[in-house]
Amino acid sequence: MSRRIHGAALALAPDGTVFVGLAQFGDGESPTELLRRALEEDGEIFIGVALSGKERSGVALRLDNASAEAAAYAVSRRQRRRRATTRRR
Repeated sequence: MSRRIHGAALALAPDGTVFVGLAQFGDGESPTELLRRALEEDGEIFIGVALSGKERSGVALRLDNASAEAAAYAVSRRQRRRRATTRRR
């Protein structure tokens, strides 16, 4: 089965790592040749597969929930620090 390489120039990982897309290593070459070229470079390799629309929706919902929880955590810590600082004055 022939697979198409996505043309995205960059991919971002949750840990802040930025990856250059495999397509940037050549034009019109086979996925195997592009991977060979990427493996010659320094650094970690990320290979992904696009999710279907239904899968994306499920992941997006979970990411939304997780980001809301993370934001609430950050805000509550700031508010606690501010209250502690105010009480000391």
